[in-house]
Amino acid sequence: MEDHYEVRAELPGMDKENIAVSIQDNVLTINAENRQESNAQIGRILRQERRHGKYVRSFRLHGDLQKNNRSAEYRDGILTLHVPKAAHAKPPRIDVKVK
Repeated sequence: MEDHYEVRAELPGMDKENIAVSIQDNVLTINAENRQESNAQIGRILRQERRHGKYVRSFRLHGDLQKNNRSAEYRDGILTLHVPKAAHAKPPRIDVKVK
């Protein structure tokens, strides 16, 4: 992918409202937090469970990045990010002519 970065992260069970993505100084950071509580009463017995999980990952992206046209999609527990590279960050291409 010469013109953009594509990053995929598996975040099963996370709500999209609890996922934050930021890019600062070419460091892409993904933060996600999951809190779940469940209560069940069977007769006189009360069962209460709490789960809490946090996910933080950072990646350095090399080269200059575009400030716009970034996108993120979260589907079926997988976060997919597209971060376009700046035009001058693309490697130069030399066309080869055949004679």
